[in-house]
Amino acid sequence: MSRPQSLEVLQRDAMHQVPGTRSEHRREALRTLASAKEFRQSAELSLEQGLKLPVISSFHEASRLAISALAASNGLRFSNRGAAHVAVVDYALALKLVDRTEWAQLDELRDLRHKANYPSDLIEPTDVEIDQFKSLADIVIGRAQNKIAPIPPPPKPKTT
Repeated sequence: MSRPQSLEVLQRDAMHQVPGTRSEHRREALRTLASAKEFRQSAELSLEQGLKLPVISSFHEASRLAISALAASNGLRFSNRGAAHVAVVDYALALKLVDRTEWAQLDELRDLRHKANYPSDLIEPTDVEIDQFKSLADIVIGRAQNKIAPIPPPPKPKTT
């Protein structure tokens, strides 16, 4: 598989359309984004306790869910199959949520999370890596939030 995959390939091979209205898609996107923020907070708590591997998993989940929130806002969901997390990382680049450097960092975070959750060897992320992933998760969540349009206020009644 050539990486990163294009938006067209991702939508065709790694995603599917979710029925519903734009309003329903937006609500789902906001729920998913709220979950991303909860994982971000969980990462911070693990970091305070010096638990580096849970920090990596939580930063990955925070980033993955923020990107998934964007998909949800577009009425899409990632298919539950192999390489789904790879597709999420590529989707972030395809939507221009991240640049090429951040895409590579997201992919590194994805790989590190996989190694932490399915170890063949013990890994120990460095403090520099953890700081980098913390910043990256914050960037991805913030950009995703900005791309999911806020609900406009109701129109003001006309006064005569």
